[in-house]
Amino acid sequence: LVEGKLVLTTHGLYFHQIGDATNVVSKESISSEESTDRRWRLSRLTEVHGRRYMLRPQALELFFSGSHELFLNFLNGSRERDRFYAKLRNSCRVRLRG
Repeated sequence: LVEGKLVLTTHGLYFHQIGDATNVVSKESISSEESTDRRWRLSRLTEVHGRRYMLRPQALELFFSGSHELFLNFLNGSRERDRFYAKLRNSCRVRLRG
């Protein structure tokens, strides 16, 4: 699990980690010094699906060409997730399935 800031632009999705991450499998802490900022191009986005996290409908799974995927959990619930999804659909020039 990684907590951070997510920025959506007309061309990409950017993520900046805040604090330490936790490896879900080993439960080990990964310091933020070892992390790097991540970027995904919206032009490579192929599908978006609403998901549940801990039985709550508050997550999205994004699929990109090249077999990359991204799971986003919105801590403030489904309203925040739905707002992000609406902005993503408006920013993305590619027709999204899902």
